[in-house]
Parts: sequence; structure tokens; C-alpha cells
Amino acid sequence: MALLQSRWRVLLLFILLYFLLLVPMYPLIQSYYQEELERKHGQSLDLISANLISTLQRYEVLPHVLGLVPEVQQALLQPQPEQLQTANLLFDRIRAQTGADVIYLLDIHGNTLAASNWDQPFSFVGNNFAFRPYFYDGLARGKGEFFGLGNISIKRGYYYGSAVEHAGQVIGVLVVKVDLDFTETLWGEAQERLLVTDKSGVVILSSLEDWRFKATR
Repeated sequence: MALLQSRWRVLLLFILLYFLLLVPMYPLIQSYYQEELERKHGQSLDLISANLISTLQRYEVLPHVLGLVPEVQQALLQPQPEQLQTANLLFDRIRAQTGADVIYLLDIHGNTLAASNWDQPFSFVGNNFAFRPYFYDGLARGKGEFFGLGNISIKRGYYYGSAVEHAGQVIGVLVVKVDLDFTETLWGEAQERLLVTDKSGVVILSSLEDWRFKATR
């Protein structure tokens, strides 16, 4: 009986010490691990963000540079079959070299004159994209950007548009579409759950397919 009482006293003493010593330290311990978790995820997020930005920046200047090429300007000034086919082949070659999804040339009315996918079933040639921000911003401001679902390809992409000028006049807009599916596929292998939203809070990229195009606010 005395032994049992001694064990209970030891147990009660242990419980008392736990509350006296460990419980007051719990907020400190919790704060430490919370900060460590935030630091770890913050580093991962910075790395993923930098990768996405660098992927996009590789293509940002491409439409402007291509717009300076004489063959591209000639396709707008004299949109005859020979000039347009030269532009088609040029765009297809540049697309293969850079990894861009599609490269295409619009006149000042938004009509597609030439495209890297000119020989594909869902060619952009002949389609009008005057309603797209990358076109009317490119026409009015010199350049435009847009993330959206292609109305021909039904495939998401990030678009860069740049005005093509000749003799001080804007004669068209050159557009480069970037495919981000591969980047998003890599996200699916990460432990974190990732998403990117547009200005309206709609999810445009995500490591989880069910989150795409859902509103976050």
C-alpha cells in the first residue's frame, strides 16, 4: 500500500512538473516550429515563383525581336502567298528552337496572316483575334499580355503580343503563346499544394486539377 502511494506521488509530481515547466513553453515551441515551417515553405515558394517568372521572361522579348525581321514586315506589307509562306516557315522554325507553343502574325484588324501551326488541323491562320487583350493592347500601347484559354486550341497559355512597326507606323501585331502545362506538371510532384490566380482571383495554374478556374474570392 505504501509502495502504491509512493508511485502515485511520483506520478502526481511528474504531472505537476509537466504543467509547471512544459505548458508555459508550449507557445514558444509552437512559435519556433511555425516560423521554421513558414521559412521552409517560403524558400520553396520563392524558388517555384522564380522558375515560373524565368520561364515567361524567356519569351517576353521574342515577339518584339521577330517583328524587326524583314520577312515578317514583308508579310504584312505584301501579304501574298509567297511572303506568307516564308513567314509560316520562319515562325515554325523559331517555335521549334525556342519551345514556344505557337507564333503568329496579325494584321491591324486582328486577322491571322501567318502562324507556326499553319499546316496543323487547328491552324490559327484565317482566324480573327481582335478581341484579345494581347492584340488591342499591342496595337495601342506597343505590347500586351494575356493568360487564357485558346478559343481555337482550347488550351491554356500565356500570350505576349508586340506591335510590328514599319516607317514609324504600326502595321500589325506579332504574338507568342507560351505553354505552361509542363511547368504545372512539375508542380504536381511537389509536396506543397500550389496555385496561381489572376487579378480577379480565379485560379489559372494549380498543382491540383480540380482547383483550376475556380474563384478564390
